[in-house]
Amino acid sequence: MLRPTTPDDLLEVRALFRDPAFEGWGGPGFRSDSQLREKYVGARLPDVECFLVEVDDRVVGFTQLYADGSGAGTDLILLPAERGAGVGRQVVEALLERVRASGRTHFVVDPSPEDRDAVAFWRAVGFRGRGTLAYPLQETDEQQNVVS
Repeated sequence: MLRPTTPDDLLEVRALFRDPAFEGWGGPGFRSDSQLREKYVGARLPDVECFLVEVDDRVVGFTQLYADGSGAGTDLILLPAERGAGVGRQVVEALLERVRASGRTHFVVDPSPEDRDAVAFWRAVGFRGRGTLAYPLQETDEQQNVVS
């Protein structure tokens, strides 16, 4: 389901980022090949891990997991045809397993407050708001996952 990106994945990453659903993701306009190489095909390891989301050997989305102090954060985008089928929930579960295994104390996501679908998704998968939305990795108020 999640496959770490490598420089060999530039064509798949480019195809995703050329999809209209990805326009503006990571900044205004479409990303150039040099920007894609620099940001999304493994060049920022170990601080940022990038993954292609695959279903039945088809690339259907992209996610990245980044260090955030004692916690971790993520960005996730799926092609519109894959939304609402449980793929996003499975991706989040896999990312949470990875974050828990690393011993980090919180997990942050920061969807735009204007993106009601994204906020609803993160709430549906268990995140709660604190100015940002948070997913509790541990049962204390001080240690939780955060999502805006």
